Amino acid sequence: MAFSTSNIKATAVQTFMEGLLTDNNDWAQICNLMNQDVASIRLAGIKASPNIGTWDGTSSITTDTPSEDLTTTLTYQAYAQQCRLSKFDIKDNPELVSMVSNKMARSVNSTMRNLAYSRLAGAFSTQLSDGADVCATAGRTDSAGDTRVNQVTDALTQSSFEDAIEALRKFKTANAQSNDVVDLGRLFLVVPPELEVMARQIVGSDFHGGAHTAETFNRTNTMQGRATVLVSNQLVDSNDYFLVSEPPISPLVFWTRSAPEYTAVIDQDNQYLKLTTIFAAVANWRPDPTGIMGGAVTGGG
Repeated sequence: MAFSTSNIKATAVQTFMEGLLTDNNDWAQICNLMNQDVASIRLAGIKASPNIGTWDGTSSITTDTPSEDLTTTLTYQAYAQQCRLSKFDIKDNPELVSMVSNKMARSVNSTMRNLAYSRLAGAFSTQLSDGADVCATAGRTDSAGDTRVNQVTDALTQSSFEDAIEALRKFKTANAQSNDVVDLGRLFLVVPPELEVMARQIVGSDFHGGAHTAETFNRTNTMQGRATVLVSNQLVDSNDYFLVSEPPISPLVFWTRSAPEYTAVIDQDNQYLKLTTIFAAVANWRPDPTGIMGGAVTGGG
């Protein structure tokens, strides 16, 4: 196909948009996606109302006033890239414009994927406004004084997966309410490449993957299909893993302040085709970590 000034720009933009839509966007399955066109966003961690009390039918009803004790402020970062192609490079390689446009689209998706999964990987070292890490074994208590634990420390196995599911079921709200999120939507088991085989065996096998004894031999795997496996090489610790609820329960937030834009402009001075993409985004956490259980393996590397 011969390019001319009239179709080269349209081809570039069309190929870029196709690349955005066809690339792997698995990270979006665990993030609450936001696109408000504002300078910043303040997320309030409003404490849940306590359990409903009894009422005699005539007395004044007990009033509960929600409090915003914890907050997170989202501040976006802008990203941009430009590629210049000479007039005769384009003539010599008719597919060059499409190839570069597709690659730039994939680079946009790769950057967004890295933002989301890198934020997830930092769950054991990122403090929320209550002073505790996103996934923690201490430092976060409910109104009854009990520690809210959303971190396990055993290596990923069939048994530790079952323990993590149980722990996620028992994770309570700040007001000490039972908050079983396991059955409120899909669960995702997010692992590094080193744990992919183990993760798929745990949720995909017909049979239990624990130690085989006379009692457990041929035992049915009751956790089959319990979670969807996501694999990310942004999880740099080869032993760590996460159980994450799907939105809106997931505490991960991804705000696209400005959606990816793509322009193709011919410089009249030198006839270079300038392909430019610009967007603005940030990944962060809600103030309350409900909806995630992290596996920070003791002694892992």
